[in-house]
Amino acid sequence: MSGLIKKKKPLMEPPAPVKKTQEEDFAYTGPTKVAEQEKPSKLTTNNVGKKNSTKSIKVPAVIHSELNLLGSFMDENKTYAILQKLIDSYVKNELTDRQQRQFEFMVEAFNNEEN
Repeated sequence: MSGLIKKKKPLMEPPAPVKKTQEEDFAYTGPTKVAEQEKPSKLTTNNVGKKNSTKSIKVPAVIHSELNLLGSFMDENKTYAILQKLIDSYVKNELTDRQQRQFEFMVEAFNNEEN
């Protein structure tokens, strides 16, 4: 007779390990987009330190491993830098001009509120 308490089955399967066969297998090439006179953008560097209040983001293990894999392609080991590049790419390539202006305005307002 087995024990009275049955072990619960895990809700998610553990992720399969990622094996890199070659460095150039999945090289990323950005989408080609004809640029009309681009206005100079403000270069802001995010300094993360003890004085900055940061929040942690809970993500599934699969997404976490994908972020780490992206970091190895981008020669970046800081998760916040990878996420910032992904956000910048998404805003530039996926949002309409109107949405981009709204996003920039809201980010500026949020940053001014923090200071």
